[in-house]
Amino acid sequence: MRDGVEKNVEKCLKQLGADFIDFKPNSKIVKKMMIESLIRRGDFCWHCHTGVTAYPVKLAIEKNIPLILYGEPSAEYSSFYGYDDFEELTVEKFNRSVNLGINAEDIMGMINERFPDDKIDSKDIEPWIFPDQRTLNVKKIKATYLGNYIPWDVRKQVDIIKEELGWEGDEVEGIPEQYDYEKIECVMQGLRDYTKYLKRGFGRTSHLTSIDIRNNRMNRDEAIELVKNHDGYKPHALEYFLKITGMSEDEYYKIVFEHVVKPHKPEDINFLKSKKSNKKPKDFEEFFKRTF
Repeated sequence: MRDGVEKNVEKCLKQLGADFIDFKPNSKIVKKMMIESLIRRGDFCWHCHTGVTAYPVKLAIEKNIPLILYGEPSAEYSSFYGYDDFEELTVEKFNRSVNLGINAEDIMGMINERFPDDKIDSKDIEPWIFPDQRTLNVKKIKATYLGNYIPWDVRKQVDIIKEELGWEGDEVEGIPEQYDYEKIECVMQGLRDYTKYLKRGFGRTSHLTSIDIRNNRMNRDEAIELVKNHDGYKPHALEYFLKITGMSEDEYYKIVFEHVVKPHKPEDINFLKSKKSNKKPKDFEEFFKRTF
């Protein structure tokens, strides 16, 4: 978690007067999950997608909290559900659009096959196991989305929390400054978006400007200019990723190229390596020093 996010959490908790539970999983296991999910799915964030979804629901069961209310509906970012659907977080949705088709028991078996001398067991993967539907029904746990009830406009929601809670935005690699609210929590976000660019030919700036075009906040020419200046630049976070996983840069590209989505064809690898980001978020150096 980046420092700015930690500060935002503290600031908002004081304003709201809410209880807060913070959980940090075993980093050695997370590293193995990152390697495995990148190789299997071209996405090293399985641990994050799955963990932030499963763990709150498990806590709700443990502490008898019947209602979990999330913010944005997934229709804002994906096509699994439409704006007219009433979305709830169920086992079906978890398996359909969250866990990349790999459940926690699967990942344990895959890791143990790849790392036979350093195996993990069922206790190690417990935070990533999503409860079964029968348990959710018996415990009467309902997890749904605020976007089911009001039109979701992330810019308007951000304006509210900035004004009323003093929430502050931050820099993110590969994203224009006006999107200082988007994915600011993770130091690896620039690499995640770069990986998407390699596989699909577009990055997060394409994604964000498309939303603004749809909402009549930007024209296509303005969007194209932003995309040219931000999508597809090799991020500084790649160096961090290679250090924690022990991969080489060539290994990373080789794995990602195996997950390219047709008809996209990535540029030449030497060109991609040379097209480096010249913008490094201000907290990166200190974050890397603490880690290594």
